[in-house]
Amino acid sequence: MTEAKINLITGEFECGFVNLASPTPQHNKYGVEMILPDDSPDLKAITTAITKVGKDAGVEDGHSPVKQATSWDGEKKIPRPGYLCVATKTNKESLENRFKALDIENQEIDLNQIRKGDTARAKICVKPYDTGSIRGVTIYLNAIQKLSSGYDDSFGPLP
Repeated sequence: MTEAKINLITGEFECGFVNLASPTPQHNKYGVEMILPDDSPDLKAITTAITKVGKDAGVEDGHSPVKQATSWDGEKKIPRPGYLCVATKTNKESLENRFKALDIENQEIDLNQIRKGDTARAKICVKPYDTGSIRGVTIYLNAIQKLSSGYDDSFGPLP
C-alpha cells in the first residue's frame, strides 16, 4: 500500500461526540465527531480527499469515516436529515505531546473545554490504512480550535 495522505484545515463544524479529555468507554479511543451540512464545501473537500487518498492507496472500496449524522430522541438514535458526521481520531501520545487545543484567540485551552455542540475548526490528516483484514481511510485530528460554545447543559440554581 502506498503512503498517501492529505492535510487539511477545515472550516467551521459542529462538534458531535467529543472524546479528547478521556477516551470512549467502549473502545478506549480519542477523537471528535465533526458534524457538517451535507452540502457544505468543507464536507466536499474532506470527501474529495478521502476518495483521492483511497484511490492512491488502493483502498477506495474500504471503510469511510463519513456517516449519516444522528440525534437522540430520548430513547434511540434517529437520522439527522441534511447532515453527515466525520469521525476523527487521535491517540493519547499525540494529545500529551503534540496536539493543540486553542480558543478563538489562538490561546491554548484545556481539552475539557471542548464539548458536544461547540463550533470548532480543525487540522486533520486523511490517511489510508490496511490491517490485512480491514482497510479504508481514516482521519487523524492534529489540532482543534474552539470558535464558540454550544449547548448549555447546566441545571442552573436550585429552587
